[in-house]
Amino acid sequence: AEMVLEDMAREPRGRLRIHASQTVASYWLPPRLVALREMHPGIELRLTVSNTSHVADAVQEGAADLGLVEGAVAHGDLHRQVVARDRLVLVMATDHPWAELAAVPVAGLGAQSWILREPGSGTRSEFEGWLSGQGLSVAALPLLLELPSNEAVLNAVAASRCLAALSQRAVARPAAAGWIRTLPLPGAERPFALLSNPQRYRTRAQQALIGLLTEDAPAGGGT
Repeated sequence: AEMVLEDMAREPRGRLRIHASQTVASYWLPPRLVALREMHPGIELRLTVSNTSHVADAVQEGAADLGLVEGAVAHGDLHRQVVARDRLVLVMATDHPWAELAAVPVAGLGAQSWILREPGSGTRSEFEGWLSGQGLSVAALPLLLELPSNEAVLNAVAASRCLAALSQRAVARPAAAGWIRTLPLPGAERPFALLSNPQRYRTRAQQALIGLLTEDAPAGGGT
């Protein structure tokens, strides 16, 4: 009780353990962590990068104070709030036969070779959901490799005739530089979500980060 009262009475400070999935941690979260430290220099940040399922496990078990993930999680007792949105795009080398197309030929997806993120990643689960909406599944795709990071997938795709599905945020710079080609996957929008455990005490440091991340959050994103 003394610790809680002391925490409530002072400037937000102390260690804040954040676990985030790769796309969120690499392309969306960093400037927001900088802003938090500038506003509250007494907060010590510890960021761990993992895939979506491991992030949810860490929040559930108390190894993380807050989590940030790219898609749905199976932990129904966690509080989940959408804080931003992202899109998946089809990624290919500049010399791929589809590189000059204006739209994805969905009927031809099963005839292409693929390089995908590993099972458990938010990118992989969102792509699987999109495929299901097209009447397809990953099992029906010729899968050449499963790799554990966006960068590994990008490098493998750029050196091959394979396709991949990645975050638009993750591929924006290499696409702008002409290193790869991308095509939007119609309807493949996904949320970035903040996870917290409602059974654990929420410190002032946690509240400060939650407030910063949810300032411009899409409406109706809490579960």
